[in-house]
Amino acid sequence: MSGVWLGLGVKLLTQDYGFYWGSTLLFSEHIVPVVVALGKPAAWLGLALPDADLVRATGEGVQYAELARYQWGAWLLWVVFLVGWLPRLLLLLFAMERLWQLRKPVPLPLPPEWLSVKAWFDARTTSITDARGRGASHPLVATPYEKDFNQGELVWVGYELAPHLVQQHKFEEDAKGFAQVDGRQQQVEVLSYLAALPHGARKILLICDANLTPDRGLKRFAAELRIHSEAVGLMLIATSNQEQKHMWREQVDSMQLEWVERSDWLRQE
Repeated sequence: MSGVWLGLGVKLLTQDYGFYWGSTLLFSEHIVPVVVALGKPAAWLGLALPDADLVRATGEGVQYAELARYQWGAWLLWVVFLVGWLPRLLLLLFAMERLWQLRKPVPLPLPPEWLSVKAWFDARTTSITDARGRGASHPLVATPYEKDFNQGELVWVGYELAPHLVQQHKFEEDAKGFAQVDGRQQQVEVLSYLAALPHGARKILLICDANLTPDRGLKRFAAELRIHSEAVGLMLIATSNQEQKHMWREQVDSMQLEWVERSDWLRQE
């Protein structure tokens, strides 16, 4: 657009043009107000532009007078600027205003299963200066494990339990319970609840059916629970087969969980 505008200016400076307008369907009463209105903002800036009499006279014949050619040339340059440059300037200002509003990025909402990972990246950093002087500063990163779990809640989770097995065990009223966690969606609900606790969970008791076999889903869920509590125990119900119980005991050790025999483990110090 700059080339068009500059090229038009060079043409008007180096060549002599006469100006004339004509229309078959429009009369001067229609043309004159439009031409004068388009040039009025430039007239406020001090430019000499055609007035109503000159526009009307130009429609009756070509204008070769020096002042008339100058006024029409200035009007033409102004209209090209108005049509070509002004919309682009407005769009530029709009884009700059949008960029100014977006200078502080807003984080997208994370799925619940990523809240524990987000806690690691949002860790608080403080500066520590040792006795060697001011220049010896080292960052200290606060991780989720620095929560005061002693002030946390008591939580028990029933993992893939049949309804009649859940009814056989009663827990303290102030212990938060998830009686039936069966599937990844319900696991995410439990993890979201734990991630929202200001001090995490003081203890988490994971209750499983001894007749089942610990799979990769249970191991992953247990590892995720350990992020939100320093004490995660596993208790079996319906333990009639000693071989099955022994197998579970080995798996509990491999998952780095506490082996729990009684549900009052939640209250034990």
